[in-house]
Amino acid sequence: MLDDAASRKAGTPEWWLLRLGKRLADDADRFDKLERYWRGDPPYPFGNVRMREAYRRLQRLARTNFGSLIAEAVLERMKLMGFRAGADADEDVDERAWEWWQANGLDADSGLVHRAAIVLSRAYVIVGERPYEADDEGDDEDASQPSPEPLVTVEDPRQVIHESHPTD
Repeated sequence: MLDDAASRKAGTPEWWLLRLGKRLADDADRFDKLERYWRGDPPYPFGNVRMREAYRRLQRLARTNFGSLIAEAVLERMKLMGFRAGADADEDVDERAWEWWQANGLDADSGLVHRAAIVLSRAYVIVGERPYEADDEGDDEDASQPSPEPLVTVEDPRQVIHESHPTD
């Protein structure tokens, strides 16, 4: 259990955990509702019992999932084909970016990020540094290490939350 005094002091890790945890929990119902629309299972309208039953019968007959149709139409146009850093950039930069893209499996996983952004209105990737692995030949510790490689992970917006700094 979190200490009450620590959880009330702004800026402490406990304070952030409670603040962002509450926001993530508050978003859960909204994410569930958006996903239901995408899956073709929207909530039934409010009203009397006869109206809801009539709507259910109509929905069983129609079977048209407009939420998925709209999302997929947009996603179809969001396929990355390559990188171009700019007119003055060296082609090696473009090739290196493509290698990082492939090394992180983003050719397959980028669709997950795009779908979350379209369906749930929020998507996350976390970019870090891939751990450096030295050769087994006993390299000298003073030898310069190669530049770090990016590690990119795709995250589910139902499990990740952020808060932007107001001046950044």
